[in-house]
Amino acid sequence: MSDRLSPLPTRRSRENIAALRDGLKHHSALAPFSTSFGSVAHIDESDGLRLTFESGAIVHFRPSGNAPELRVYAEAESTVTAQTLLALGLAVAAPWRD
Repeated sequence: MSDRLSPLPTRRSRENIAALRDGLKHHSALAPFSTSFGSVAHIDESDGLRLTFESGAIVHFRPSGNAPELRVYAEAESTVTAQTLLALGLAVAAPWRD
């Protein structure tokens, strides 16, 4: 599943992804995810911020390379779970537009 927040300048997306990554150390940024998907099992920063949870679900925050938007991707064992994860990811990122 995927969706995007627009408009959101690439610079701002990168700054907020960095803040989210830093917030992972304090677990406050994970509150929306941890109840349903468990702790973060793996972090990949090669193209934005990709979090793999203990459940195997994945949420990926990535600034667009060609538009002023943030892309959010979700992968899970079912469509319903991926939709839930995507909605959480968008909810976490929504204040970044303010």
